[in-house]
This record gives sequence, C-alpha cells and structure tokens, in this order.
Amino acid sequence: MPSTYTDNFERSLETGESAFSSLIQDTIPVWPEMYEVMYAYRTGGNIAVSSAIESLKKENAQLNSQDLAKIHDDFFSNNRMIDISEDIGSKINTEIRNIIDVMNAAGEKSDECDIALRKIETKFSSVNTPEQLHSVVEILSNITRAMADNNQNLNTKLKQSTQQIEVRHKDLDTARNESNTDSLTSLANRKKFDSELRKSLDDKREKGTDLTLLIVDIDHFKNFNDTWGHQTGDQILRLVAQTLKNSLKGADLPARYGGEEFAVILPNTNKEDAFTVAEQIREAIAAKELIKRSTGQNLGKLTVSIGIAQATQDDISATLIERSDKALYRAKDTGRNRCDIAPDLEIEQMQDIAVSA
Repeated sequence: MPSTYTDNFERSLETGESAFSSLIQDTIPVWPEMYEVMYAYRTGGNIAVSSAIESLKKENAQLNSQDLAKIHDDFFSNNRMIDISEDIGSKINTEIRNIIDVMNAAGEKSDECDIALRKIETKFSSVNTPEQLHSVVEILSNITRAMADNNQNLNTKLKQSTQQIEVRHKDLDTARNESNTDSLTSLANRKKFDSELRKSLDDKREKGTDLTLLIVDIDHFKNFNDTWGHQTGDQILRLVAQTLKNSLKGADLPARYGGEEFAVILPNTNKEDAFTVAEQIREAIAAKELIKRSTGQNLGKLTVSIGIAQATQDDISATLIERSDKALYRAKDTGRNRCDIAPDLEIEQMQDIAVSA
C-alpha cells in the first residue's frame, strides 16, 4: 500500500527496532506481513491497527502470528488490492485508448480514399482515351490496395489490443482471488467469508431455501503450537483446511475464520444434513495419525469440535455466527471431538425465560 509514514531516518530506525523486538518477545515469526502490522502499530499512525492490537492485548497477554495475520488480512490486503486494481485498470484504459486511436486512423484513411475517388470523378468525368482509362484503373487499384492494407493493419492492431485487455482482465481476476484467499491454507479468508455469508442470507430470505453454518475449532491447538512449534501448527492448519475441501462439494464454502477456527457455509442444507457433513469432517480428521516427518515423532491424534446452526428468515450474519459459536462451546464443554446443533430460536428463548424465572 502507499506509504503514509513521515518519520525521519533515526525515528524510523527506532520504530523498526521496536517492532522487531515486540515480535521476538512474543515469539512471533518475523515474516514481512507480521513486521508490517507491528511497525504500523508502533508508529501509532494507523488507528484501526492500533485499536485491533490493543483489544487483543486486553484478551491475551501475548500476541501470536494468527492474531497478526488476521489484522494484516483485515487492514492491509484490501489496500494492496486497490493498488493492483488501479494499476491494471490504468493498463486496460491504455489499450482502450489504443483502439480508439486505431479507429480514428482508419477513419482518416477512409477520408483520404473518398477524396481520391472524388478527384477521379471530377478529372475523368468522361473517359475518352485508353490512357485516361488506364489512369483511372491505376488510381482505383492504388486506392483498393491502400484500403486493404489499412484494413489488415486495423485488424491486427485491434486484435492485439483486445488480447491485451483480456490479459489485464485475467490479471485483475487473479488479484481479486488472491485478496479473498487466506495465504496459509488457501481457503477463503475472513473478508470473503463475511461477504459470502451476507449473500447466502440474502438468497435465503429471497428464495426461502435452507442455509446452515458450521464453525470448526481445532481442539487443544495451543498445546500443539507450544509443544511442537508454530511451523508444525501451520501444517496442522493446512491439514484441516485440506480435509474440509475434500469433505465438501458444490456451492459449499470453507473459510479460515481466524486462528485455529474455520467456518463452512452450507447453502441449500438443513441442520440434519449439515450434522451429517460435520460428522464426516470430524471423523476424517480424528482418523489421521500425525507424524512429524523430519523426526518421525508421533504427535498424537488431532480432533475438532463443530458448532452447527441453521439460519432463520430473521437471521443476520452476527446472530447466525453467535448461535453457531454457542453450539461450538457446548461441544467443547461436553468433551470436545463432538458436533453440536444450536437449538431453534423458539426453544432457546423458552429456555432463557425459564432460567430468568
């Protein structure tokens, strides 16, 4: 993204050292995106980033790479996408201008040919000799060749510019896809998930179709990170992501929700069928034997807990996510490695009333 920092050299060096020290202190890998977030925080110039980090610090004494990765996705990836879009858009506009120039040039050539034909009409209104006829034929031949050459040149230039525009459109599609993708797991990122969930809820309200949301959380993930390191933790995240991809089909959308949590949007699916899908995911992950390839060490079993909630006509993203989260917490509280379905809203409200009474 465009730089907004105005510090002098000494000040920027101090800020950089402070950002670096903070990453080391919290045992966070010094990756470019981690450093970018922490540098922005240390300068204090990006209020949104500072606020997000301060909120995290209130919840946890120590930050982690998942926290900073989410902040980077939320506050930096979009800016890069804007820069990329503007650059590609500028190149597309250049090609369009090229096409307009070619068309204008073709028009000028046509005017030249029209002028030449009028000269023939004026000069040779009556052709009486072979020489005059020969002159007319030669001029007409020259005009014909010029128009043919010009048309060939026009077709070539138009084809080249059209091809360039197609390439730029593909570049733009690629950039958009990257801005919606979690770099670690290659799943949809939180931004893409939020957008698709809103669209899915709109479709449900419009068409009255079923829609169910899964929230998937890796059990005891912090223990894996603390025991085997963040690189092994990242490999576990990729493993769960791949299992989700293999277990889903059609319009189902798996996403990296944040940290060790994943979300799955299941359009046209009721809670009973969603429970079947969730159980398949849970069993597939629990069946895997984790072996550290570099050492051959057995890392033990990996399990997940899954919360399931079916959307109602009145649901918005926040309420549907909240009910899925509550179901996830119940699965965690009752032993983990479980799937739990959120109760219908009427039942949940009756339970609340009973407790209040």
